Amino acid sequence: MTDLDRYPPEVRLLAEMVRLGDSARRLLAQAHLLGVTGREALHRMAPEPDEERDATPSVARLLIAYWAGRPPLASLTRYGETIDPTCAQGRWELLALAVLLGAPVPRDAAEATFCQLRAQGLLDLTAAARSAPEWAEAVEEVMTRSYRGRVDRGLQRRRLAAAAQGVQTRWAGDLDGVWEAAGRDAGRAVTLLREGIGGIDRMAAWLVREMGRLGVWPGAHRHAAAFFADPFLREAAVNLGLVTPAQASGSRPHLERRLRDVVSRHFAGDSTVLSSHGRAFCHARNPAVCLSRCPVSRYCRAWDGGHTSDTGEEAGGSSTGS
Repeated sequence: MTDLDRYPPEVRLLAEMVRLGDSARRLLAQAHLLGVTGREALHRMAPEPDEERDATPSVARLLIAYWAGRPPLASLTRYGETIDPTCAQGRWELLALAVLLGAPVPRDAAEATFCQLRAQGLLDLTAAARSAPEWAEAVEEVMTRSYRGRVDRGLQRRRLAAAAQGVQTRWAGDLDGVWEAAGRDAGRAVTLLREGIGGIDRMAAWLVREMGRLGVWPGAHRHAAAFFADPFLREAAVNLGLVTPAQASGSRPHLERRLRDVVSRHFAGDSTVLSSHGRAFCHARNPAVCLSRCPVSRYCRAWDGGHTSDTGEEAGGSSTGS
């Protein structure tokens, strides 16, 4: 049984019509080919007339309320795999994940590599910092199997070791030392990470955002320096009409400036709201889930022509540099 099989025929028919666009749905409704359930779903998905002009405030209020009442999503998207940010080892693992995500590789490849390294004990902080020859060989073997992309695996292995050494020598074995050294200021924490961890670049903002989102560094995720336009955030913003089609198809820097403005004005600077929503709903591309659970499906523009997709890397990072 598929997910859609659990829903009434009217909803299944509506879901099948998604790929044909808005006109097909309206014709079905006008021709009374949709039952009550289907018509209710159509009404739920369509904005009210007075909301069509600018639905952003309504969407933002609903999303903020929805995600405020739920525990934060795990940093890893792999089912059953988690990182515990409440301990020093977990915080180091979050940094290691940031390093792996920062290269131009698909997110699933970076996460698979992370999980294999951890399962083999290769992400033990002390072992990574020592970077013995056998450790380096084992890490590169794992990377060869799963870390696919245009990436210098030897460089990434060296970056992992250097990051572990930085945690050990600069911050007394605990990434929390960054937060304390920064005076609990997210902007300063981003700067310290960029100065102390070679090649982390934009992922410093992601790491600080994650530490705030998970409650380890309170409030850090709302700071302007922790804004991070990951693919999930971009997908949610496009689907919900928070950016125009022209903005979505423009250059990435232009789109990110628009997203930063939306997050600042309507989400109190917290980019995790849209990112969490995009990951939980938009990226899944499951009509049954969207119709039954999404609190803002009535505003969704993905139904007018299919969900957007983003197959790029988490950070659009570079495999070069130090």
